[in-house]
Amino acid sequence: MSELAREFEERGNLTEAEACLRALVIVRRRVLGEDHPGTLRAKSDLGRVLGSSC
Repeated sequence: MSELAREFEERGNLTEAEACLRALVIVRRRVLGEDHPGTLRAKSDLGRVLGSSC
């Protein structure tokens, strides 16, 4: 899903990128845990997208 979010972001569709990344954070929290590097990366990516939409 992060690849899809990246494609959306690169094409300027930040709303779709945000939705993908929010879903990814939820899944990774549940499966990997809050402090897992994969979860932290997804949260960082989401923050970047949210910062870009300001």
